[in-house]
Amino acid sequence: MATAHRKIELQSPDDLTYLLTNLQSRATALLAQNFPPHDALHAAVSSALQSYISTLYALARPNLAINGVDVHDAWALDSYEPFDAKLAERVMAAAAEVEAETLRVAQMRREVAACAAGRVGGALVAGVRALEIGEGVVEGGEEVVGGLERQAEVEGTWEEAVGVLKGVKVDLPATAAKLERAKAAVEYVESR
Repeated sequence: MATAHRKIELQSPDDLTYLLTNLQSRATALLAQNFPPHDALHAAVSSALQSYISTLYALARPNLAINGVDVHDAWALDSYEPFDAKLAERVMAAAAEVEAETLRVAQMRREVAACAAGRVGGALVAGVRALEIGEGVVEGGEEVVGGLERQAEVEGTWEEAVGVLKGVKVDLPATAAKLERAKAAVEYVESR
């Protein structure tokens, strides 16, 4: 029956570096102690020892974890830093502060919009009542006259503009169809 074994947990990449450095230095010391440095056998044993250490690391790598993160490649060792509880606490506090400020800004947006709408609505209601009565409305120290001197001309221009827009609304689909046909004709001529 196959059982899953726990990975070897290291706290930082420095731990793995420390282990590899100690292994390398101990192997080098034993090699120097047992074989003369300029011996041909020394070079062969040194090469075999380096190969053995590389193979050992390659086989151990899938069973290592640094702060719970698997060690995939040798270059990845530098990309992890030790877990810092104080730093994690500061990050959580900053995130909570950002959330609180976001909520405060959202609340201010609702309050300001409601306040502005109330003020504008009140001013509009007062202005409409004053116009209905025929009185002027006092706005910022100036009185606004209730009716326009050219009221009939403005209403006539308004009615004329509305009529033109209704005509455009009717003629617009036909114009769009003509444009599409002209575009198709241009494409046909350009393709030949």
